[in-house]
Amino acid sequence: MIVTFIFGVSLFISKLDSYEEDYLEYDLSSALKILLIYIIIPLISIYTLILYIYFAQIVLTRQWPRGLVSNLVLWYSTLSVFIIFLITPILEENKIAKTFKLLFPKLVLPILLMMFVSMYQRVNQYGITENRYFIIVLGLWVTLIMIYFSLIKQLRNIIIPITLSLIILISVYGPLSAYKISIISQNNRLNSLLTNNGFLLDGSLIKKDNVSKQEQREISNAIEYFNNKNALEYIKVFPNDFKTIDTDRILGFTFKPQIYGNYEDDNYFNYYLDQMEIALDVSDYDYYAKVSSWSNEPIKIGDMELLYEGNIGENNKEGNKLEDMIIEKAYNNIKIKIIFNSISFINSNNEDNPSIDGTEFIILIDIK
Repeated sequence: MIVTFIFGVSLFISKLDSYEEDYLEYDLSSALKILLIYIIIPLISIYTLILYIYFAQIVLTRQWPRGLVSNLVLWYSTLSVFIIFLITPILEENKIAKTFKLLFPKLVLPILLMMFVSMYQRVNQYGITENRYFIIVLGLWVTLIMIYFSLIKQLRNIIIPITLSLIILISVYGPLSAYKISIISQNNRLNSLLTNNGFLLDGSLIKKDNVSKQEQREISNAIEYFNNKNALEYIKVFPNDFKTIDTDRILGFTFKPQIYGNYEDDNYFNYYLDQMEIALDVSDYDYYAKVSSWSNEPIKIGDMELLYEGNIGENNKEGNKLEDMIIEKAYNNIKIKIIFNSISFINSNNEDNPSIDGTEFIILIDIK
């Protein structure tokens, strides 16, 4: 600890530049100059032109791509900040570098504006999450730096690392951190969904008998954010000891985690057991195995193979309670218990007997 926190920190701080350092007087190798001037700057310029054409198409068709714009804009504009940072010493001697520094910060501002419009649509619909928070904060930083590049002729590059360090510090710690802001935003989103759909009135929760699939999906999606963060206790409108399994008791429908895939929601459904909320008693069994539908290998116990074949529909799974997710079978000398972590069904033909699309389960085996 002495080496790390005293000598290590002191050595690290001793290597930091003085606040008077302007990062203007450093030499670039010939190879780096060629890379920056004749390869990277032309590529960035061509990419900027492509983005203008692409965004013009978006404006004309009024069809916004889902979750794509920020990825197209943010990383390339952030990289461009550091390209301008690197070419600062050669601005006076190289016309390409000088022209790029003069024009690019102004040209990228409309592109950044399009990114913020896209992010506003996502935040307005789904609230702020950590990922969206960092995209917004980094986007604001890039925008301010580009405005600085556009307005100030005599650059002080020290501003770039100082402001970036402050942004990182604020984003990670304190009341304005990504986690704190995301928790507040997702609470507001959940409260809005509950109020608009009649589950919350004057601060009191109301259990509904008939809940549409759309309401179930939206509210479950909002709850899932907290569940994935192991932060269910931060949901202000629910009791402090709330678990996803309590959704049915409080709101009147079973919690439904987000569905991944290309299926229509009405034809695709699943049941899910949160393993963090249970403890399994395995004292009466000899073997434990975890099985998933994408593994085609049979379970092997020594030289013996065990195969179970049965109709899961016989058990009429209608919830995500532990007792609803278990199948038990006994044979002459073998007893098995199957505990499903998740079962996904697809009903492509709207029939009464949907087929299993995927499953994960634990199997306990007792050999007498």
